[in-house]
Amino acid sequence: MAAIYRRVCLLRYSGRAAEAARLESGDLARSLRQVAAPAGETAAFVTFRDGLFELEAERVRHAHAVAELLAPLLLERLGRIPDPAKPQRPPPAPSTVRGPVDIADMIDTMLAQQTELPGR
Repeated sequence: MAAIYRRVCLLRYSGRAAEAARLESGDLARSLRQVAAPAGETAAFVTFRDGLFELEAERVRHAHAVAELLAPLLLERLGRIPDPAKPQRPPPAPSTVRGPVDIADMIDTMLAQQTELPGR
């Protein structure tokens, strides 16, 4: 449930509100129904859910802040600082995500796509 909500937060943060809403009303709603008591949402469950959702939203905010700090450093280290005078290419179309993504999978994917660095 936490991973699904984290994905919802990430989609919202990325400006993909419609996709976030679909995930929230689909997978997240099903997950919440499975975890909730048969009699419905108790006060304790609501407190737990809201706390979990706030924690995941904060994790996404922190991850975004770290990415903003690290991206320029990584680009500089790789010698690929974009020239501000040069027009930038439009971003590639988003790929289809089949499920929640965690940071370790993202790093593994990036490393697998990266060509060997010069000087190594």
